[in-house]
Amino acid sequence: MSPASKTGQAQGKVRFMKYECIVAGGGASGIAAAISAARSGVETLLVECDGGVGGDLFSGMPILGTFTSRGEQCFHGILDDLKEECDRLDPDAWIGPVCDWRTVYGLCVDPEILRLAVYALLKRYKVKLLLNAMIVSAECQNGVLKSVTVKTRNRLSTIECACAVDATGGGYLTRLCGGEVLFGSEKSEFQPVSLVFRMGGVGY
Repeated sequence: MSPASKTGQAQGKVRFMKYECIVAGGGASGIAAAISAARSGVETLLVECDGGVGGDLFSGMPILGTFTSRGEQCFHGILDDLKEECDRLDPDAWIGPVCDWRTVYGLCVDPEILRLAVYALLKRYKVKLLLNAMIVSAECQNGVLKSVTVKTRNRLSTIECACAVDATGGGYLTRLCGGEVLFGSEKSEFQPVSLVFRMGGVGY
């Protein structure tokens, strides 16, 4: 579908668009979902309420969950693409898995090189970005999402879609569609943050 057919003329301050897939939320999971969809040939729009994608991914903190407690990589796909792109930009940026002595291996990467790598992949796979945008409503028919309304600074956009991914982190799009989102226990109670500490001189 050409850009001209995808984006119609604005009527008043409402713009009409159509994409095969909408990804709501531009954090780590949203980036992975958008790139995965786009490299499969699906026209994908990534909607993010902030001025850029990435969120905590670019904080400089180790990325957990990509390596086992034995230091073996257990996550591939997008991660392999990111490593290849980081190596291309700066061979020293990808430090790799580092054990923090809790049997946890965190992946350490230069956050600024990682940022450049993420945007390079989004561009390579032709993921469209809609930043500073908030999804304010969703239209569903028989339990199927048909379109969302997105508000930016100076206009509303109605975007039709064949499918959507809720990567907001709080089930925001799911709730707009009338879905149930469970946080914590059935009483919305959460387990307190556990105390992390190191202990030495103990014979096992």
